[in-house]
Amino acid sequence: MDIRDQILKLLYGKSVYDLMSIENDIRYASNEMEGLCKQGYVGFGNGLYYITESGKKFIEEGGFTEEKERTKKSEQENIELKKLQMENLTLNNENLNYQKTIRNLNERLLFINVIKSYWWLWTTAFGIGCFIANLFK
Repeated sequence: MDIRDQILKLLYGKSVYDLMSIENDIRYASNEMEGLCKQGYVGFGNGLYYITESGKKFIEEGGFTEEKERTKKSEQENIELKKLQMENLTLNNENLNYQKTIRNLNERLLFINVIKSYWWLWTTAFGIGCFIANLFK
């Protein structure tokens, strides 16, 4: 559990709390208490620290431990979103390449179909050309 959560829970159980009664590292706890005061979770008066309403609400919502979990979960969701976006871009590129290939194949088929449809015209023109060539020999 985060030391800041421990401090807030200690303060939450009592209306006021003397910093000197914290048995852990007093200097570290003091620095944390100053940070909690700046964040508005803890107040200081008459040499005593007390938890504020926002501090009570914050600790009831899970405190710093829960905040870390929410941040971690949010970061994981962002990573997953970026993966999905990259996958989507890759699939879009593949789709565009397939469409380009399909267009090229359709153009080839159109050319082949024109030749197949007018084969008789090509044969007739070739035959007439050969006939005329033989007449003038």
